Formats: sequence, structure tokens, C-alpha cells
Amino acid sequence: MKRSLLLLLFLFWVGCLWGATEAEEEREVYHILQKGFITVAGKTNFFDFSGQALRHEGELVEENHRYTGHIRLRFSELHFSLPGVQAVLEEESYINAKKYPEITIDLDNFHPSEQPTRIKSLLRLRGVERPIEIQTRFHYLSPVVKVEGSFQFKQSDFGVKPYSKGLMDINDVLEVKFKAFFCEVHTGGAGYHAKDLGQIRQLLDEENILILNQKGFFGCSELSQEKP
Repeated sequence: MKRSLLLLLFLFWVGCLWGATEAEEEREVYHILQKGFITVAGKTNFFDFSGQALRHEGELVEENHRYTGHIRLRFSELHFSLPGVQAVLEEESYINAKKYPEITIDLDNFHPSEQPTRIKSLLRLRGVERPIEIQTRFHYLSPVVKVEGSFQFKQSDFGVKPYSKGLMDINDVLEVKFKAFFCEVHTGGAGYHAKDLGQIRQLLDEENILILNQKGFFGCSELSQEKP
């Protein structure tokens, strides 16, 4: 009886370990690359303006084939097409970028096979959080996930009074467009299959992303620099 009880406990322990391993295998983390871009565009009563960021932060987490993630953009990393826009953003009565330096986009629980892929998201601006929906295009080629999206929002929905000075007024609506690449990093000698080489070459040509298959590392060259 005692042996049977010990055997049952042992099998239960092994089952728990196996279940934990399976759960870990269902969760993958993808780190954002600096190959993509984010633009913020607006209009005044006289002209259009836009700013593009080439540096940003973010990640995707895949669980049970669904994704959540975030993209973080700092106003200081935006390079605008017109001089003086940065100073306008920093004004306390407007965006107040010194106190609220970031725009954060949370991507909430989407599946890439859902077409069109409309990601329910949260946008944080100037300390206010509001739900938004982003129209996206999603492409997956191990180990890279490419997400393109765009959305518009009203500044007034975030407690921001549209900027006005002299004869110039900035429209309430701003547009954000992004193309982001996320890379999954494998260790332990994982790699791609020969059948993937054609697609990988296509990705290399189109997006200039270098995929590495080295002993102990499989991922993107940008991320391999962070490895010891």
C-alpha cells in the first residue's frame, strides 16, 4: 500500500513537471527590432506635418496561438518634417511631452488568422488611457512577426485641447501608422528548415532583416549582439 501511494505521488509529480513544460512551450516572447518605423501625422489649417521615429520599444507574447503586446514611442525620438513642432509638443497646455514623454499602444489578444485583423488596443497619451481599434496586416515567418497598422484618434478624447496660436490651428485628429518587426529568439541550437529558405530570402530582400542560425542561438542579428 505504501509503495502504491509513493508510486502515485511520483507519477503525479512527473505529470506536474510535464504539464509545466508543455505550458512553457506554448508561450513565446518576441522582441521588437529597430527595422520598422512609427509615424505620427497631423494637419493644421495651413499645412500637414508628420514625425517619424526610428527607435522604439516593445514586445509580443504568444500564448495558444494568440498574441498580446505593446509598442512604446517617445516624443523625443520623433523627427518632424517641420521645425518647431517639438517645442509645440512640449508646451504644458498642449501635449506636455516633458511630463508625459511617451505614447504607448497595447495590442490585446489577437489571432493572425482573423481577417481583417482588427486589434482591440489601449492607447495611452498624456496620462489618459482609451480603447482603440487598429486595422492591421500580420505576417509571420519564423522567427519574425511583422505587424503593420494604422489608426486615428482625437486629442480631445485624451484631455488635450487642440493647439491654437495666432492664425494657426492644429486639427483635433492625429494619425499613427506603424510597421513593426518582432523577433523570437531560440536557444539550444534551434533553427529553420530548408523549406523556409525561399521565404527567408524574400524577407531579407524586402525588409533587410538578417536571420541567424548559430549554435545556441536562432533569431535576428540585432538581438544576437545582446547575447554573451
